Amino acid sequence: MASILDIIIWLFAAVGLITLTVIALYYIAKALNTYKTSETPIWPDEDYMEKLGVICPTGWVYRGTNRSGKSICQNYYNFPIADENNCYDDKINKLSYFDKINDWQKCQDDIGNCKPLRNRCKWIKKCGPMSNMIDPTKCNAQGNWVNDNDNADDKDQISNPYASWIGVADKC
Repeated sequence: MASILDIIIWLFAAVGLITLTVIALYYIAKALNTYKTSETPIWPDEDYMEKLGVICPTGWVYRGTNRSGKSICQNYYNFPIADENNCYDDKINKLSYFDKINDWQKCQDDIGNCKPLRNRCKWIKKCGPMSNMIDPTKCNAQGNWVNDNDNADDKDQISNPYASWIGVADKC
């Protein structure tokens, strides 16, 4: 027969094991709770725009900076643009140069005093895809295309050239 001391030791061991299990499960549940996705996605988010989104048009490849500090963007995947003769700074390599935007938040809040953003807007209007291209800037926060045109035949077309520069085009 087990002594009272053995029973007390087994009792404390069982309580200790249960306590450690509950504590471990609590921390696991707490860690899993921090990985929940947000209910309403921000598209695109500020971090993306600050580091990548404002540098080059959507789908273009960032190739670094030139000697004057401008971002070098290459139309590597040959997205169609409205005017190849006037929209590339280097037509052979399909390169365009854009002034850097150092503070995206400040720039988007005061477009009138943000020359790099105004220049991007001019580029978008002049160099965007031909008018029969789908306008990707009419996507809502869920990524669904929104059309305000009632004509059923024109649902996937836009009337004006408009470049795909997500996060920038809607500021113009």
